[in-house]
Amino acid sequence: MNKLDVFFNNELIAHVAYSAYEDKYEFLYKDSWKESGFELSPHLSFDKTASSKTVKNFIENLLPEGRALDDIVRFNNLSKNNHFAILGAIGSETAGAITFISEQSKTEDVFREVSLDELGERIKQREFQSIAVWDGKVRVSIAGVQDKLPLVIIDGKIGFGEGKYASTHILKFGNKKDENIVLNEYISLKLLESAGFKVANSSLWNLAGESVLVVERFDRAIEDGSIKRTHIIDACQMLDMPASYKYEQNFGNGRDVKNIREGVSFKKLFSLADRCRVPVVAKKELIAWVCGNLILGNSDAHGKNISFLVNRDGIEIAPVYDVTNISLLRERYDSSIAMSINEEHNIEALTNYDFEEFCSENDINMDFFAATFEKISKNIIKGFDSKALILEVKKFGGTNFLVQYKEDVLRRSDKLLSVLKLFDCDKGELPDRDDIKAMSKTEREDAVRALADGDSGLKLG
Repeated sequence: MNKLDVFFNNELIAHVAYSAYEDKYEFLYKDSWKESGFELSPHLSFDKTASSKTVKNFIENLLPEGRALDDIVRFNNLSKNNHFAILGAIGSETAGAITFISEQSKTEDVFREVSLDELGERIKQREFQSIAVWDGKVRVSIAGVQDKLPLVIIDGKIGFGEGKYASTHILKFGNKKDENIVLNEYISLKLLESAGFKVANSSLWNLAGESVLVVERFDRAIEDGSIKRTHIIDACQMLDMPASYKYEQNFGNGRDVKNIREGVSFKKLFSLADRCRVPVVAKKELIAWVCGNLILGNSDAHGKNISFLVNRDGIEIAPVYDVTNISLLRERYDSSIAMSINEEHNIEALTNYDFEEFCSENDINMDFFAATFEKISKNIIKGFDSKALILEVKKFGGTNFLVQYKEDVLRRSDKLLSVLKLFDCDKGELPDRDDIKAMSKTEREDAVRALADGDSGLKLG
């Protein structure tokens, strides 16, 4: 079998092996790590040998997607289906703290500095020359589809690293200038931060006349001049699911397959709270994550866009990342929410009954959910008035976009708050659960509109 050594920072902790003929994976911890370390995932346990499928799922979720994956297989003459070989090619720079190294791929500690001028030139050329390829090497090894570039920023210098020089930041680029993707994500993260969320630190750079989002990696830290890695896994790895299951509708939302819901759902996601060090805290953070994404119109909050920090003390939810208001781009992209609420994937069509069923299914107090939603909504809206945000966005020509973003959030948050408060006793006679179930979707939507129009005498009994 082919074998890769698995390191946690600089410590050899395990081996992963693969038989191409049998298409079989094996993962074996070192005894020394079993004594002093921790399980890398709930499904890569010390007590039970992980199945080949589990090891394959774990590895697959470490790999990039889209153009970056195309670059890796092309430059290394590999098949897209050979996940083990791809991991061998990029294993020194995956997400989190673990690296996968073969005898042939061991490298020296190398830092290759990149000037801002050189970086700017490559950004201008990226439509014709992949931004991921430098010096004949593919530098992207981070899961995801969007164009991005991991860099080391240390001691005031920017560059690429090998060996001990793990990347500390990720540069993210827009696809089309009029979409404002970079500004969108920057604003989204800053709004969530203003609402009390732990988020990935980010800033805007102007490189070659283009706005670039620079995200500080929360799985990296610089200590005493050296780069320390922190172990993280995403929800797909936590659930032992392949990357293709990151959406609840894992076969898409086409007519004949839309009812197949084998991927990551809210029910599966909330089940992970019990695996965390403090389940009640994890559950509250998941509720807040749901609310924040709904308010901001981030319909692409799938199973690989939420991660967990894993260490000797246990598991906890990682800072928020990859948040974009897709609602503003609904004319160009599918805005169906990645995880349904009571099988409803359209944010605009959500009803009180959908939220009630969602809360019931996930053992959430409806009043607590509504109160959390309202609090986060108020704080996000207040965040639009931040002078720092306004000035930074203005500097990058995004004032009109910020106004458009705010109007979109105000409209959606007002509507969803009306939906959540629809059956509040102060708004009218409170029907029992059977009465709510008996309502047609049209009747519930009519009630929402009436409430939003200020009909305080609304009676639903």
